[in-house]
Amino acid sequence: MPPLKLFLDHWAIVDLLETPSFATQKERLVSLCKTGACILVLTIWYVHEALRDGNQGRAKALCSKIESLSRQVPCSWIRLRTELQRDEVEAEFFRFIGAQYSKESPFCKEAIAIFPNHEKLSDLESARRDGLLWFFDKPDLFGEALSEQEKYPGVKGELKAAARATIGRKGMPDETNRLYVKGLLPSRTLGGLVIVEDSKRQFLQQMDISKFRALAFEAALSEATTADAQARPTEQDSVDLQHAVCAVPYGDVAVLDGKFCKYALTVKKNWRGAEPLAECFDDVAAALDWIEKEAAKRQTIV
Repeated sequence: MPPLKLFLDHWAIVDLLETPSFATQKERLVSLCKTGACILVLTIWYVHEALRDGNQGRAKALCSKIESLSRQVPCSWIRLRTELQRDEVEAEFFRFIGAQYSKESPFCKEAIAIFPNHEKLSDLESARRDGLLWFFDKPDLFGEALSEQEKYPGVKGELKAAARATIGRKGMPDETNRLYVKGLLPSRTLGGLVIVEDSKRQFLQQMDISKFRALAFEAALSEATTADAQARPTEQDSVDLQHAVCAVPYGDVAVLDGKFCKYALTVKKNWRGAEPLAECFDDVAAALDWIEKEAAKRQTIV
C-alpha cells in the first residue's frame, strides 16, 4: 500500500524543527517516513509564514531546516489553493466539452514545480539545487506566485457571506456555487480555441460541486467557520484555512491549528465527496500515533 501523506501546518513544523522538547517527535516522524509508513507533504506557504514576523535571519534558518528535512525523508510539495481549484474545475469542464486536458497532480516532487512555467526559469539548475532557500532570495517571484492567494480573504468573505444565509442548511445555494465556479472556468482550450459561452452555461447548469474536492471542502469549511458564533476572524485565519483547503481534501493525515482542526472535523462528519478527507489532528504526537496504528493495521491486512 502507498505511504500515508502527512501534512504539517506552519507551527507544527516550527515546533518539530526549533523546539527541543519536540526532538522525540521529530525522530518518530523521520523513522515513519524512512520505513515507508508516510511521506511528508510540504507547502511553499512556510516561507510566507516565516517572513511575516520580519526576522529574516530566523526565517532563513527555518527555511534551511525545512529544506534539509525535505531531502532527508520522502516528501511531496502540495500546490497552492487556487491552482488546485482551477485544475479541478478545468479538468471536469474539458471532459464535459470533449476536449483534451492533462491534469496537474496536486503534488510535485520539488518545490520549484509549484510555480507555473517553472521550466522556463533562467536559473532552474540553482532553483532545483537550493530548493526552498532559492525562493527566499527571490521576493519578486515569490510575490508573483502568491498574487492569487492575496485575493483569498476576499474570496473567503464572499463564501462566508453566502454561508451566513444558509446556516442550519445542508449547503450553499446552487446559484452561489455556480457563480463561484464560473470564475474558474477557462476561456480557451489547451489548443488555443476560444470556448463559447453556451458550453460554459450548460456545464454550470449540470455540474456537481462535490466532484471538486478542494472547492467543495472550502465551501463546507467556510460554513463551519461562520456557524461558530465565538469565532473572531484574524489574519492568521486566512493562512490556516489555506492550509486546510490544500491538505485535507488530498492528504491522509493533517495537523492543523486547533480552531481549524475543529472546523475540519465538523466537515468530515457530513462529507459526501467521492474521496475521503484526511484524518485531522491539532497535535503532532496524536497524528504520529494514528499513523503508527494505521501502518500496523495495513501490515496485518497484507
